[in-house]
Amino acid sequence: MHPRPVANPLQPAARLLVVDDDRNLRESIARGLTRQGFHLELAEDGRTAVERAFREHFDLLLLDQMMPGLSGIDVLRLLRATYSQTALPVIMLTGLEEGTLLEEALENGANDYVAKPVNLQVIAARIRSQLERSHAERRELETDSLTGLGNRRHLVEQLHGCLLSNAGNPVLFFLDLDGFKAVNDGFGHAVGDVVLVETATRLRTAIQDCGMPPNGHVLARLGGDEFVVLLKDASAGQHERLACAILASISRPFFCGKLTLSLTGSVGSVEGTKDVAAEELLRDADLAMYHAKQSGGNQWRNFDPSMRTLAHTRISLTTDLRTAVEKRELLAVYQPQVSMATRKILGFECLLRWHHLQHGWVPPSKMIPMAEESGLIIPIGMWVLEQACRQLRIWQEAFPRPKPLSMSVNLSVRQLAQPSLVDDIQRIAETSGIVPGSLRLELTESSVMSNIEFSQEVLSRLRALRIGVELDDFGTGYSSFSYLRTIRFDSLKIDRSFVSNLAEESAEGRAIVGMVTNMAHAMDMEVIGEGVETEEQFRILASLGCDVGQGYLLGMPQEPDAIDKLLRDDGAPASGM
Repeated sequence: MHPRPVANPLQPAARLLVVDDDRNLRESIARGLTRQGFHLELAEDGRTAVERAFREHFDLLLLDQMMPGLSGIDVLRLLRATYSQTALPVIMLTGLEEGTLLEEALENGANDYVAKPVNLQVIAARIRSQLERSHAERRELETDSLTGLGNRRHLVEQLHGCLLSNAGNPVLFFLDLDGFKAVNDGFGHAVGDVVLVETATRLRTAIQDCGMPPNGHVLARLGGDEFVVLLKDASAGQHERLACAILASISRPFFCGKLTLSLTGSVGSVEGTKDVAAEELLRDADLAMYHAKQSGGNQWRNFDPSMRTLAHTRISLTTDLRTAVEKRELLAVYQPQVSMATRKILGFECLLRWHHLQHGWVPPSKMIPMAEESGLIIPIGMWVLEQACRQLRIWQEAFPRPKPLSMSVNLSVRQLAQPSLVDDIQRIAETSGIVPGSLRLELTESSVMSNIEFSQEVLSRLRALRIGVELDDFGTGYSSFSYLRTIRFDSLKIDRSFVSNLAEESAEGRAIVGMVTNMAHAMDMEVIGEGVETEEQFRILASLGCDVGQGYLLGMPQEPDAIDKLLRDDGAPASGM
């Protein structure tokens, strides 16, 4: 249905349109209802009524049933093709002899009727009844049941009215909570609902603290963890002040029973203009929010038209990614993992690269999120696993060792949720002929925490097949050893952010890495340090008991031919990709 600005029918300024070809009758009704506190507009025929109803806002129509040209029934059919009975109530004015036509009018969406000659007290009472019912139904349809805020429908109607009035400088803010999905899935929807309700409360407070008048803004929840604030007339100072206040309000800890949760928000904003539709403005604010989230979250970005161009490019790239395997644009490269004690190669991590025929190399930071969001990560992930296992078998045969070379492959949260995952991995591992126990799957903390019970079941089945399970990027997610007592891992990879901060003078950094290493060893886990780029980092990690190192110092990601030379020489790594 076409959006219509919402007016409070309990206010005396409800705007009515009286449509009747009898000039004396319509003017008489107008005089009487004006004294009742309504604002009246008049139309002498059906065509004028339709044109004005589509061009202007009215809270209710009084529509004569019998008119020359477009009849009342004709007008009603045209209106109901766009406006619901709630959005635009219509009361028919009918003669006593028009019973059959009245039945047809009610069947075509008339809300009520009044018989001629018109009793002004009766018609006023029926108008108020319809307006109150319309307002109540609209409030129910436009209210988010969880938070009590307006919903998407309410926001779009308010935004449409604001833009239509062309008054002031409207600004739209789009908020999305960073990391909410992991909280909602990991701790349950009840905890997630507490966070959403508290977020709504904090947004109300932030708006109030910024001095925004109650009738000068709209606060709505679109669904999930998406919230929108509309300032109907914002100055430049208010624009920036509210964006910062929203971020600050979300960054405070959330207390949910015995849980203390730390979340942040990503905010996008856009200024409204009369030549941009409400849905387009909402889309632009969403795009700005997406850029804030892609920049690391806990940030605010104001919309720039270049963001729309980037979004179109992203859609185009996602489409191209669907055919990248067939076009042989995807490439599996391998980064060595070496012993911290001997610097000998123990195995590899398989990494994905994309060389687009037109755009060249597409960074993994851009490609992987596209694959995740589109669901392409599932078939691409299986392709990578097949390539890795096939190549590992070649190296195991060509370079036999007392402890066979191993291979680590990343597993995404979407792959983890696939019912056929374990069967697919078992099939690929057995078909390739790799040595049992030489394949490892890397998972991030957030992917495991998204559904702990399900993750525990899947990982237990994988370990029963002698497929190793590695916890990747430890320290970037929940950073807690508590769930490691429930879910067993074979190895733990210390995130590069900890390794990069290691230095002789950084006692705190060494203490953290040392503590993690000792606790992992106590749980019978091998410890891998990733992002090793300097000899100093290597030496400190070795002194703290780290078992395996990975990073540019020890070997760049390279294609199989270059790795063949490394394995033959087992010497200094060559430059890579």
